[in-house]
Amino acid sequence: MIFTQQNHIIPVLAPLADRFDTSVETDIISMKNAEHVTFFVGWGVGATGTQTITVDACSTITATATTAVAFNYKALNPGADWASATDDTWGALTAATNAGFTTTAGSYRCYAIEVNASVIAATGYEFVRLAFVEVANSAVLGFCIAILSGIRHQGDTLPEAIS
Repeated sequence: MIFTQQNHIIPVLAPLADRFDTSVETDIISMKNAEHVTFFVGWGVGATGTQTITVDACSTITATATTAVAFNYKALNPGADWASATDDTWGALTAATNAGFTTTAGSYRCYAIEVNASVIAATGYEFVRLAFVEVANSAVLGFCIAILSGIRHQGDTLPEAIS
């Protein structure tokens, strides 16, 4: 089985030197053809910056209306250069309320944000995004990708999920 034929990988925030400055949202993703989305948020340089991450269910692809929802996440906090033997050890799956959670300060961090389509559908909406609000104002060189899984229409060309 080929990963890219069963999962839709979407870059939703390009790498940027001060990626989470003030308030930032990812691209909005349709959950119409997927059962689950995992957002991977990561950064390299950024020793003191933190942000609160929330998940928004969105009414449309342009977020005409939004509702924050509960979700689960895991943290990966490797060593100073991601080169130690424990760099692939994720923390426990943690439940976050609709208020989200605040990231841990430090360089070289990664979070996996897990959201089931049923949670988004329960709001009456079909779309989802991450929202970041900067807590400790310090530049963080970061990015975010989303991976849709449980795709209903698998193959070489997957249905579009953003516009």
